[in-house]
Amino acid sequence: SYGLRPGDTVHFDTGIYNRTNSIVISGANGGSSNAPVTIAGSPYGVTLSLSKASPVLDIDGAYVTVTTATNLRHPGVPQRWMKITGGRYGVYLWKPNCRVSRCELFRNSGDGIVANGAANAVIENCLIWTNGGDGIYLYSTAKASVRNCSVIGNSGHALRSISSSQITIHNNVLVDEGSGQSAIRLSD
Repeated sequence: SYGLRPGDTVHFDTGIYNRTNSIVISGANGGSSNAPVTIAGSPYGVTLSLSKASPVLDIDGAYVTVTTATNLRHPGVPQRWMKITGGRYGVYLWKPNCRVSRCELFRNSGDGIVANGAANAVIENCLIWTNGGDGIYLYSTAKASVRNCSVIGNSGHALRSISSSQITIHNNVLVDEGSGQSAIRLSD
């Protein structure tokens, strides 16, 4: 357990991280509007895997970014997005102004990404597939933005939004493959 301050970056080096507990960013460890806390996976292969019915990444602090880092130092080495798998949820956002970018979320028993009351959440450039629930689930979340994502083969809806407002959905591939499911499901 480490205390984080606005502007801090937590780096995950190349490797597979098999976890038995969620990675939690508590409210006291969030960032600020001009200095978010960043969780950055190496672009050369990071897998965050959880063997428990909890979120792999449980983000309860505001202004937190989860992303794959960029690196131009090794142009001949293939790069790939950070993989988040095996939990009840891949990433669970509780607070406003959080971002999930350049991540692959798959084979979580529930939803790939949940934003619950996380106003101004941004989900961008993600591949979200074969999760046991919805690919992306927005609940009571105002002004969220989902852009440039591919959401395919989840057991629930590709994108579900309940009691949310002013949602922007732009340039995504949202695929529904099940009876009674929708690519986009909006309700009050």
